[in-house]
Amino acid sequence: MKLAPIINPHARVKQNKQSSKEEERDALMQQTKAKVQERIFKRAEEKKKNKTAIMAGSKANEGFDMGGNEGFALGDQVNSETVSMQLLNEGYMQAYIDFFYLTDKDQNCPSVIEPPEQYQKEFKLLQ
Repeated sequence: MKLAPIINPHARVKQNKQSSKEEERDALMQQTKAKVQERIFKRAEEKKKNKTAIMAGSKANEGFDMGGNEGFALGDQVNSETVSMQLLNEGYMQAYIDFFYLTDKDQNCPSVIEPPEQYQKEFKLLQ
């Protein structure tokens, strides 16, 4: 015979509910997802504020308009480091390597690579 648990309606102590590992994982996932969405929303709001501040600043100087200044922020400077990071983040590995060899002045990159003699001999044997 199975007895039902006795619940005291006058007690102020909560009944401890044991949660399974899956429920704990789901709760953690929901908390993490909420935090990430909040961060993304904050970043989007900051970008909007920066854009409007920059556009308002460019409208104040109406004497000479270069055109195309909408959305330009000082944090968006383009240099070799930012371009290389962008190439790696987007997954263009060969483009990053080519860009590195083009921009690195200290690197002595040969224009033609001669294969060693051993490889030349093996290549001749295969033909």
